Amino acid sequence: MQIDNRNLSSLSGVQLSQTKATGQAAKVQNGNNGKRRQDSAFPDSPLISSQPLRYGTQLNQQLTRVQQADDYLKAVESRVIAIQHALNQHKTSVVIADNMRQLQDLLTERATKSGGSIDRQLKVNFEQDARVNFRLPGSEQWVDSKQHEMLTFSLTGNSQEISAAVLPAGGSPQQIVQLLNRTLGKWGISASTAPKGVPQFQVDEVKWSRVSQQLSVQGSGGLYPAGEFFPIKPESDPSLSDLLQQPLSARRMLPVMEKTLTMLSVQREVLQESQRKVKTRIESMATFSPQLSALSSARRLAGRLRDSDFLSLNQALLAQARVPAARVRNVLSRSG
Repeated sequence: MQIDNRNLSSLSGVQLSQTKATGQAAKVQNGNNGKRRQDSAFPDSPLISSQPLRYGTQLNQQLTRVQQADDYLKAVESRVIAIQHALNQHKTSVVIADNMRQLQDLLTERATKSGGSIDRQLKVNFEQDARVNFRLPGSEQWVDSKQHEMLTFSLTGNSQEISAAVLPAGGSPQQIVQLLNRTLGKWGISASTAPKGVPQFQVDEVKWSRVSQQLSVQGSGGLYPAGEFFPIKPESDPSLSDLLQQPLSARRMLPVMEKTLTMLSVQREVLQESQRKVKTRIESMATFSPQLSALSSARRLAGRLRDSDFLSLNQALLAQARVPAARVRNVLSRSG
């Protein structure tokens, strides 16, 4: 029997072409898969894990701040309880002073250890930076003044900054607050109206040291002298740190500790609510949150494979390639 070499050559050429085409298709497919993996958004979506290990940057920061705040309040609460116990047990002044020193050290490191989420009043605030509430002595005279007067404020430090406002005669509390916000707002100081119409103020904690020591005012001869600046000493709400620095007797210190514990309990409840919100958000990211959902999903996939749904098979293989085998076994073992 004779073999036609031309037919053999033609057949070999076809097979070679098919092999090359298959290889090129595989390269294109691998390249597309690699590109999809590179282009996938961070973090990876929780395809299988009921407890995803990677979340968005914002959620990670929120988790960290909540945990730091909780740890810090627990530490403060522990120190306060120790002082309260020492006072109730009539411990020596040395023991009480040592406990108070440890609490003061903890309060000094508040901004760092709490992640900046707890202010000097030990109140939790995740929405904005910690702020200080304060009053300016004599500011009650600025409201409903008998005559208009120009107030020139000065804030010194590395450099002197000047800002002025003209107070109208008989100005209402709302008018005065608007003028003060325009005048003092350049230094981060915001004004509002207290229940009795007296202006009250807020400033970020990082600016409080300068504002509390370097603020002064000059008038036009009515409320304040003209030609020279008059120092103003802002008065903030006393913090626990301030009270610890005062020479209080044991009888006066005990109510302070009891009030602090009550306030800490309230703030711990605020933290627990924040933790519940974070937990709810995490659970909403999980694909397989209901019980037995992994098993039911596996059964649906098996049904599609029996129906020769090769597209689903391909998707399943791609998903499996992105998830560690140990995690898959863990999820499926829970469903059992």
